[in-house]
Amino acid sequence: NRYLLPRVEEIFDQLGEAAIFSKLDLRSGYHQVRIADEDIEKTACRSRDGHAPATFMCLMHNVFRDFLDQFVIIFIDDILIYSKSFKGHAEHLRQVFTRLREHRLFVKHSKCEFAKSSIPFLGHVISHNHLAMDLSKLKAVQDWKPPTAIKDADSQAICVPADHKLHHLLLREHHDQNAHFGVDKTPASISANFFWPKLSHDIRSYIRSCHACQCNKARNAAPYGLLHPLEIHQVPWSHVTLDFITDLPHTSSDYNTILTVVDKSARWLTSFLPVQMQLLKL
Repeated sequence: NRYLLPRVEEIFDQLGEAAIFSKLDLRSGYHQVRIADEDIEKTACRSRDGHAPATFMCLMHNVFRDFLDQFVIIFIDDILIYSKSFKGHAEHLRQVFTRLREHRLFVKHSKCEFAKSSIPFLGHVISHNHLAMDLSKLKAVQDWKPPTAIKDADSQAICVPADHKLHHLLLREHHDQNAHFGVDKTPASISANFFWPKLSHDIRSYIRSCHACQCNKARNAAPYGLLHPLEIHQVPWSHVTLDFITDLPHTSSDYNTILTVVDKSARWLTSFLPVQMQLLKL
């Protein structure tokens, strides 16, 4: 079940001339989706992952449907309330909290911010007619200590940009010029120095399309069988197939096996003959 998340650019476009902002965060949001009383007994256990994001997003949009695109933005479990004036913002907050109370949804106070002229949201800092990057998100990169040993420097893979020609060049260097290793050894050789999204998929695709590998490498799988079409027989009962249905209850005549005879020229011509298992063993 998929639920399309709104684009960040579209979210920020909705703010318009807003100058006052508040942000609410629901406490363990996914776990606040309630189960119908008649279905509670069917739930044998509780999942640590809670409910699916799609189910929760659908709930939030149903709760605040008439507020969306007016003064409320929903992004999974984050609620942003925006207003042009402080007086209007107080009324918007009252409506939002009333709606939360009606649907028994609870917020986490420590993660909420109220009536701010500038507020962080979705990796950005938003204010009146201004949008900036949240510098706190860059702290890990800014505080990244440079490697001091050769081993540490060599252990860091280079993130390759999304350039198909560059990917093909690196794959050719690590595969064609490296004894044409297979899908087991080639990924280890490349990933030790480089990284890009779907690297493993690109490696497998490149090796499968390698002309030298297809011509010279021995197959590891079992050889394929040859497909021979069955001969069409014109004379009825000239070719038949036999099969036994065994271990059946004994009849009054002491038969416990059925011999099935099928004419290969017309499969609908079938005969069933009763036989005794003792005779077959002889």
